[in-house]
Amino acid sequence: MTKQIRLIWHRRDLRLHDNVLYHQQDDTILYSIFIFDPAFTEPRPSTVCREWQTVWMGPHALSALIHALQSLRLSLRERGSDLWIRSSDPVECITKLARQVKATQVAWHVEPGWYEEQVSRRLRLALTQMGIEWIVYTGCTLYHPDDVPQTAHEWKISQSRKYKKETSGMQRVRQHSQRNGSSLLQSQVPPIMGNFRTACRNFASVRRSLPAPVTVNTEPTTVEPGEIPTLAQLLEPLLLQQDGSILGLRRDQIEQLCKVAMKRHEEDSGCQRGSELWALERLNFFLQHHAATADRSRADVELNHSSKLSLPLALGSISPRVVYEQAVLHSCSWLISHLEMRDFFLYTAMQAGSKIYRKEGLPMRAYKGEWFSPRDRSEVWDKWLSGTTGFPLVDAGMRELIATGYCSNRVRQNCASFLTKDLEIDWRAGADLFQFMLEDHCVGANWGNWMYFSGVGSDPKNRHFRSISQALRYDPTGAYVTRWIHELKDIDAKEARFRPWEHVSGWRIPVVNPATQLTWDDSRKLNEQGYLCDNE
Repeated sequence: MTKQIRLIWHRRDLRLHDNVLYHQQDDTILYSIFIFDPAFTEPRPSTVCREWQTVWMGPHALSALIHALQSLRLSLRERGSDLWIRSSDPVECITKLARQVKATQVAWHVEPGWYEEQVSRRLRLALTQMGIEWIVYTGCTLYHPDDVPQTAHEWKISQSRKYKKETSGMQRVRQHSQRNGSSLLQSQVPPIMGNFRTACRNFASVRRSLPAPVTVNTEPTTVEPGEIPTLAQLLEPLLLQQDGSILGLRRDQIEQLCKVAMKRHEEDSGCQRGSELWALERLNFFLQHHAATADRSRADVELNHSSKLSLPLALGSISPRVVYEQAVLHSCSWLISHLEMRDFFLYTAMQAGSKIYRKEGLPMRAYKGEWFSPRDRSEVWDKWLSGTTGFPLVDAGMRELIATGYCSNRVRQNCASFLTKDLEIDWRAGADLFQFMLEDHCVGANWGNWMYFSGVGSDPKNRHFRSISQALRYDPTGAYVTRWIHELKDIDAKEARFRPWEHVSGWRIPVVNPATQLTWDDSRKLNEQGYLCDNE
C-alpha cells in the first residue's frame, strides 16, 4: 500500500488547535510549510489611483505575522515536526516541494479575497496536472459552509423567527462531516446582515472544535527548514519606494511608521502578540475578568474594553469556534454576535470575488453621493491619514492606527464616515490605507466594513457619523482623544476636547464646517447654551 504523504500549506490558519489539516485517522506523514508570497510586501497598484501603489501587508501586520510563525514553529518542533519557511511564488514553491518529498496530497484552507482565491485556483490546477491530490478546507468561519442554508428557499424560510429545524443543524453537520469543505455556498447569502445571522442561528449549529494534536506524524528529510525573515528584511521593499508612491504617503511618514512598528515589534517579542499561545491566554483572561463589564461601544481607552481578538482571528492563530465555545461557557453573547457579523463579511467576500473592489461596491441601493480621487483632494487626504483634520475623535483614531496598527471598531466607523461622507473621497482609498496600516487586516472584514459604512455595502440605512456628537457619547470624558492627541493633554477645559478650535490657541482650522459634525439635538444645545459639556 502506498504511503500517504501530506504537505500542509499554512495560510491564515497559524494554529494547531481546531486545525483539521492535522487530524488524520491513518499513518499519513505530515510536513508543514508557510510561504512569504512576494505579494505580501511588494507594492502593487492601488484600487483607486493608477498612479499610486499600495502594499498588502504593512509593518504592524508583518510584525504580528512573524510572532505567530515563531510560535507555530516552536509548537510543531515540540511535537516532533517543523515549519518550513520559504519566500517565493506559492504555486511554484509548493509544486517543487511536493515533488521533493514525494507528496501524495497537498492540503490548505480557503482564504476570503480575490487574489487569495486566484492563488488557490492556480495551485489546484498545477497539482491536478501533476496527479497529486489536493484538499481544501474552510476553517476561518464560525459556521461551516456545509451547515448553513444551501438554497435560496432555505435561506428565506430560516430567516423567520417562527422557523423550526426539521433537519437540525447537528444532523446537517453529521451528514456533511466527510466532505472536504472546499465548496462555497450554492446560493447567494442574504444581502442584509441581520437576515444572514438569523438564518444561520436558526438553521445551523456551530461544529465542535478539534483539539491540538499531541504529536505530528512526520519523517526526517533533507529539506532545509528555512529562516523566518526579520521585520527589517520584510520592510526593505517598502522603504525603497519613492516619495508619494504609496497612497500619497511622504517618505518620512513611511519611515516613521516602520520605525514605530519595529520598536513595538521588539517590545512584543517576549509575549509574541498575535500568536496562538498569546491568543488562547488572552481569550481566557478577557472572559474571566473583563467580558462582563467591557463597554464595547466606547472609544477604546483601556486595553480591556474589547477582546483584542481581531488580530489572532485575522491571522488564524485562534479559531472562531474556540472563541465561541468559551463565550458560551461565560455567557458572553455579545462576543458571539461579533463572530456572526464577521462571518457575514467573510462569506460576502468569498462569494463576491473581485466585486468587493468596485467603486460601486455591493449596494442595497444606488449610492447618490459623489466621491473624488484622493489625488484630487490630496491636501485633505493627507490631513485625514495623518490625524490632523482638526476633529479630535477622527485625529486620535488615525494617530492610534499609525502608532499601533489598531483602533476600536467605533473609532474605525467614524474615520470611515468622515473620509467618505464629509471629505467625499473614494471609499476604496480608505480601505487600501487601512489594509496597509492595520495589524489585524482581514480582506472580508476590512473591505466589507468600508463598503457598509460608506453607503455601498449591504446596509439598508444611510449612516453618517457626526464625530463631535459621537465623541460626546462614546468618549464623554475625553480620555481617548487626550491619550493620542498630545496638544490636548495639558488643556483643562473639558469642552476643548470636543471643540478645540474654540478653546485652544493656534488650533488648526477644521477641514470641514464643525456644524456638520453635530447631531440636531447637540447643535440645538450648543446654540442655546453655548457649550456641550454639562459640567462646563
